[in-house]
Amino acid sequence: MMKNIFMIQTNRSTKTTTEEYNSFVLRRLTKKQMDKINAMSQKYNMQRKKSDLPQWLYLMNRIFFTALLTSFIFLIVSLIMDARKGMEEFFIANLWIIILFLISALGYIILKVTCHFFRKRKKIALAKQSAEDIFKGILNTSRDFLGVPKTARNLEIFMEQRVVKNENVLEKKGKLFSNVILSVFIEKDMLCFADLYLVVAIPLSLIDKMEKVDEPYNFKFWHRKERPSLYADLGIHPVSRPVRCYQGAYYYRMIIRKQEQEYAVFFPAYDKSEWEELFSEEKEVKQ
Repeated sequence: MMKNIFMIQTNRSTKTTTEEYNSFVLRRLTKKQMDKINAMSQKYNMQRKKSDLPQWLYLMNRIFFTALLTSFIFLIVSLIMDARKGMEEFFIANLWIIILFLISALGYIILKVTCHFFRKRKKIALAKQSAEDIFKGILNTSRDFLGVPKTARNLEIFMEQRVVKNENVLEKKGKLFSNVILSVFIEKDMLCFADLYLVVAIPLSLIDKMEKVDEPYNFKFWHRKERPSLYADLGIHPVSRPVRCYQGAYYYRMIIRKQEQEYAVFFPAYDKSEWEELFSEEKEVKQ
């Protein structure tokens, strides 16, 4: 059975968590290094909260948007059903819906303008910039600690989460990946993946092949600056089920064989050229 090397399994019965990549870990942060990264992360979270909009704005925005959408749907349905009776009778019968729609539209516009001015405030702008600077500092510090080269590529990897209870796997409908960005590089004939806390290394000799998987899949996040619509040829588009996420038509997997076990690294189709360049550069270095 092929396993996702970045599979995290949680056992609800024993309250334990295991990671498939554990046997491939090359190095981890020390306790002292981890404490420094965690302290920087807390500072980042504080600055990020300062750069966020007030919670009451988010709440009011959601309330007015819901009211606007609901009243609009009611108006359309009522218009279709009562249009034959004449517009005057339609307006009289649905006056309360019209008033609700207009109030909701006005309130939604006012809130949007308010949000815009809040984001433009110097204090929030400075907090946002400060948070971004701290985040870059966290990444650079972690890379220094873990020995990640500056030439490492930032590539998306599809992680999976599995829940086990009473030795039974709780299956979920559809394949939903959690796509994370890892630093990927080659070191001493090993393909390495680094996050903030550790480096996972796979000997190149264990990598069998890279192949296309022709099946639809869902993934949680959109990390790219470009809109998903620009990747329509890959079948990528936002969906609302099973949760609000993104869907693609196909993806790729890199098959790894270690003794009798078969593993795979899964990644999106839009990163395929990056992987090909990475391996071609390694071949050029060896020649």
